[in-house]
Amino acid sequence: MKNLFTLNYIGQALLAMLLIQQVDAQVTQFYKRPVSDSTLSEGFSLHGSSLLYFRNNEYFSGAYPGFTALGANNELSGNYRHGRHFISTGMMYSLAFGQPMRHRVLPVITYQYSLARHLNIVMGTLSGPAEHKLPQELLGLDRYLYHPLEYGLQFTYQPGWMDADIWIDWRNNIMHGDSAQEEFTQGSRFIFHLLNKGGWNIDDNAILLFYHNGGQIDRSDAPTMTRINYSVGMNLSRQISRWKYSISGQYFGFYNDEDFTAFPWKEGNAYSISLQAENATLCLGTAFKNFHHFFTLNGDQVFSIFNQYESRIYGESKKLVTGFARIQLMNIKNFKIGFGAELYHDLNSRHTDYNYNIIGRFLF
Repeated sequence: MKNLFTLNYIGQALLAMLLIQQVDAQVTQFYKRPVSDSTLSEGFSLHGSSLLYFRNNEYFSGAYPGFTALGANNELSGNYRHGRHFISTGMMYSLAFGQPMRHRVLPVITYQYSLARHLNIVMGTLSGPAEHKLPQELLGLDRYLYHPLEYGLQFTYQPGWMDADIWIDWRNNIMHGDSAQEEFTQGSRFIFHLLNKGGWNIDDNAILLFYHNGGQIDRSDAPTMTRINYSVGMNLSRQISRWKYSISGQYFGFYNDEDFTAFPWKEGNAYSISLQAENATLCLGTAFKNFHHFFTLNGDQVFSIFNQYESRIYGESKKLVTGFARIQLMNIKNFKIGFGAELYHDLNSRHTDYNYNIIGRFLF
């Protein structure tokens, strides 16, 4: 009864917003770090942005922890561009309101150089994590809001027929006397644009992620852990008038290397089939997702069967039917507001989880 009430309430709220609001962009653009037009010109410029959010997920199983926060990620940077060189320095102030007040000051220092046409190298603060264009199974929104910046080395290649992104995000370095382990993520993502003709588009993608903990100095007994995710998929879309319709299939693999004994299995897999319809004002979709012995470190935890915070396992498999809606509530030059909601129904447990968020982006 509670689940039926929840579904009915969210459905009515979505319908009301669609009827009374004029929307004109996709909410997915919120999750990218935007740049002002001034940063694209030669010489010095000043850039600032503020991401304001309210995020709530009602995940009831112990494998996926709840997340409720009202917060902001505010960035201010000074930039210099000359020819192939681009330098940006500044800071991001990330905070979640309420008690306890969780806040951090994160440095922004980026050097980007154009090695060749369409080929760039980025050092320092990377163009990510949203720019990696990873599926939700491999990068969840909660993770993005809590870790909005990455640091390390990155290569991007975008010649038109493909979009390649190779990076290393160094999370934790170690020096003599430290009891912690080094921690980093190495990722590679390739999207191949096979067809773009007559309103038809076909894209293939391939992804490989390494999550590594190790290299301890004063903890010789600590295990070295390497967890691997890989994924391949295809998207077929068709533009008809104002609407773009697409069908996608994605396969995910998981491999547990070394001696991370919290998992009783070495390998896992998952796949998803999704349908989506979108235009300049609205995005709607549904999907079927099947997971078996699957785990990913930074993906949306609703897909997980392993609680990484407590090292506890909740089942071996999961089958979900999902639905989502994303709309824009406002788009005024440098200020945007968007709303998104998702429902997840587990076919095995017959349980329903959901999340929703309101995101505002101010750019100056």
